[in-house]
Amino acid sequence: MDWLINILTDLIDFVFKFIPFKPCSYKHYKIVAHRGWHNNKNIKENTISAFDLALENNLWGIELDVRWTKDLVAVVHHDSDCNRVWGRDLQIGRLNFEELRREIPEIPTLEEVIQRYGKKIHFFIELKKEFFPSPELQNKSLIYSLRHLEAGVDYHFLCLDTETFEVFGSLPKQIKILVGTTNLSQISQSVVKEKYAGIMGHYLLMNEKILREHSQLGSKVGTGHIRSKNVLHREVERGIEFIFTNHPWNLL
Repeated sequence: MDWLINILTDLIDFVFKFIPFKPCSYKHYKIVAHRGWHNNKNIKENTISAFDLALENNLWGIELDVRWTKDLVAVVHHDSDCNRVWGRDLQIGRLNFEELRREIPEIPTLEEVIQRYGKKIHFFIELKKEFFPSPELQNKSLIYSLRHLEAGVDYHFLCLDTETFEVFGSLPKQIKILVGTTNLSQISQSVVKEKYAGIMGHYLLMNEKILREHSQLGSKVGTGHIRSKNVLHREVERGIEFIFTNHPWNLL
């Protein structure tokens, strides 16, 4: 399915390049740099360098992912292992934080990111599905890290499943946004049932029926994989609030 979506995305982006649209300042849009401003070559995803660039380019928000070390320090990293990004055969959950910091010092803690960028840029913090050895302690850790920020104003949480959101029950549902992939209709039903803050999904799959239902409910709606100004304009015209992208430089 991923390869099919990639082909469709390429095709639609190509078509939209030739459709006229009224230009508008990107500052009016809530553009969110997915894992920061990165190319995973000289600038790695989910790093201080990637987040610095997002801030320097006046983006509205950043998306970042949380993983837990063996001693339950929340660190900012997408995968459970370090192979794809860092070329290191290391499992984050099997290392204490000091070991991880020694091996790959570029991986920041959630606390470090919040202290550096809090109140300067909006956070979308994605909670990854994994084993949670101490949910109560992990809930307290997240809440403590965010103690100086205002929920719903300075940050939201993202997740791909309701089970993980249930683990973090101390976080109010009003700041939780459920993310769908090819199961967007099912995710939409869960958002309505659980009264989460909103829904997020690929722009190709966020159909008008789902969008209309959540607009009527006052839910927040975001779409991802936006990589051209033409698609950006289309999504804003459709009433999409949050624009997630891996190619923020294309949208400025």
